[in-house]
Amino acid sequence: MNSCQSRAYLETGTAHEPSAQAEPDAGVNEAVAYLYLNGEMRRVGTYGSTSSPAAHKNDTFFSGTGVLTVLYDKSGTLIKVR
Repeated sequence: MNSCQSRAYLETGTAHEPSAQAEPDAGVNEAVAYLYLNGEMRRVGTYGSTSSPAAHKNDTFFSGTGVLTVLYDKSGTLIKVR
């Protein structure tokens, strides 16, 4: 995987199409703004294969030992005051 801008997003596949694998280079922690896997936005954190030190490990979407760090997501906290 070549370097990408930290404001970029990575999307692999959709719910109806096969997806590709991302392979961050060994020893690399690549940052992206958003991550979509099969059309679903993933939460902030680190992602990679089971061979990587990432917190979220998945061999379907990732291979190699590099890590992908997701910087943003659409989650948040809602506080209602009455």
